[in-house]
Amino acid sequence: MIRVCSFRQVFLPLFLSRGNPKAYPVPDRKIPNWKPVVLQTWYLVTLIIFTLALIAGVETLYWLSDKHVLRKGNGKPRDGGGLIGYYSVESLSVLELFMWKYLPTLVGVIYGIVWRVTDEELKRTEPYYQLSKKASGALAAVSLNIEYNNIWAPFVPITAIKYKQWVVAAGGVISLLATSAVPVFLSVVVRVDPSQKERQKMENPEDVLKRLVVDALWTRLLELTLAIIAMFAIYIVVKLSSRRSGLLGDPSGIAGVAAMANNSHMLMDFNDLDLATEEKIHKQLNKRTYILHKGALWQAKALREDERDQSAPKAMNPHPLLLRMEGMVPFLVYILAAVVFVPLILYEKHFDIVMEKFPWVMPGMAVVTKCVWGVLEGELRMLEPFWILFKRKAHSSVLTLDYTVTIPGAIIVKALSKGHWLLAWVATVSIFIEFLTVLLGSLDSSANSEEPRIFLKLAPAISLTIFVIAFATGLLVLKLRRHPFLPRQPGTISSVLAFIYQSKMLMDFSGTEQKSTLQRKRKLGKLGKRYGFGWYLGRDGKRHLGVDQEPLLDVYKFGFDPREGVFDGPGDVGMV
Repeated sequence: MIRVCSFRQVFLPLFLSRGNPKAYPVPDRKIPNWKPVVLQTWYLVTLIIFTLALIAGVETLYWLSDKHVLRKGNGKPRDGGGLIGYYSVESLSVLELFMWKYLPTLVGVIYGIVWRVTDEELKRTEPYYQLSKKASGALAAVSLNIEYNNIWAPFVPITAIKYKQWVVAAGGVISLLATSAVPVFLSVVVRVDPSQKERQKMENPEDVLKRLVVDALWTRLLELTLAIIAMFAIYIVVKLSSRRSGLLGDPSGIAGVAAMANNSHMLMDFNDLDLATEEKIHKQLNKRTYILHKGALWQAKALREDERDQSAPKAMNPHPLLLRMEGMVPFLVYILAAVVFVPLILYEKHFDIVMEKFPWVMPGMAVVTKCVWGVLEGELRMLEPFWILFKRKAHSSVLTLDYTVTIPGAIIVKALSKGHWLLAWVATVSIFIEFLTVLLGSLDSSANSEEPRIFLKLAPAISLTIFVIAFATGLLVLKLRRHPFLPRQPGTISSVLAFIYQSKMLMDFSGTEQKSTLQRKRKLGKLGKRYGFGWYLGRDGKRHLGVDQEPLLDVYKFGFDPREGVFDGPGDVGMV
């Protein structure tokens, strides 16, 4: 049966949205609720249960260590207690050594990775929820223009609170604590008693019985951190269970945005924004709200001056920080300092006091390295599809390509299968750096007496090798991707729309609003077209910059606008 829409259903909403500050209610509005696996209730509840199990496990170990339950004394106060007692570390089994030195930090690293993936999905899907939650639509400032990819982890919760996006704020706090604090606390929660300083004052330190005990201070700090994570996680579960995402499926890549906007009048709001900065885009889109309805983006409510967002974002550098000299060089200097600092702490007696007073220094260095490297990898993930398009004549699969939330490890296989060698290698180094966190978390200043000889040589050597690999990779990234190739960073929905609003490529996405990513990929594959980023002849007969089907008019050279004094029309023969 063909459904005939009335004038009131089709034209009146558009008319009223242009002239009336009140939004016209969308008839039969049913909000879809697709969510990625890591945001589904069963998955999040599993993480909460695991978090509570960690708290219970750590508290149990502390109680067993403190109450002499596992090891009874032989008359002397220090003979009993602790988890394990030994005179020489060589007497410990491989399993005992692994559970002491590696297992706690390894658990912390995996725990952090799992929460980080969840946090990335929260940030990716939040704009679509904002666009769909009200019939009156959402401000571009909190939806189309929102940018979390280039915000450093400690500032994500602050930005989310500013825009009252509480779920993202909660996820940002969880990710920050899970990736930074938890691995560090787990690496120092078990200590040797008596300490090296105390043993040096004894007559025969080699004959002293040493015990592995669970430290009270670090135990309480770890439990408090995990409790905060659990509380925020419960809040996220409650909020996500009571709201609908607004998505029909995974909005992956450029194709996901193009499918939502291919027939939308909102594209006219992006006129002349090809080369615009984030600030200019914000000002132009600040005159109305926008809505996501049945998988398509639409204009919603015209805004009065006092209803508009007054906090215009500043124009960002078009190239991400760690791909520029001013960002990468300080990080490389930090890596060189770590290469010098680690051997000094381990082998110079004068530096023993550092680890005695601050046992978190070594794992803390690894965590800082991991956090900064994660930002670098995130920047490359965001830019990779556009880099492939910039090189021209790209296969249509690049339009559905989205690395932003691909889990660690899997991204290596995915990037290698597509020939994206630099991204694959940077992602591999990320795995090395996760291993570095485990290694540095297992080292301490008493290495000369508390480590097996082979471990004494091997662990520091591997750690330094990883630092050197990271340093060399940083130089490689700087050499290959130092130069900007886009007029702005493509981290927001509006930035992508400004690259495609006049593209003939949009016709390829007609009728795909409610299709899955795989269905869009198959349709594009059947068309057999090639795509690129550069200057193209738009549907209005004028020259535009962005993504379109080949052939394009010209390549894009950063900072150069060839439109001055150039006439383009249907008969233009300057295509390349």
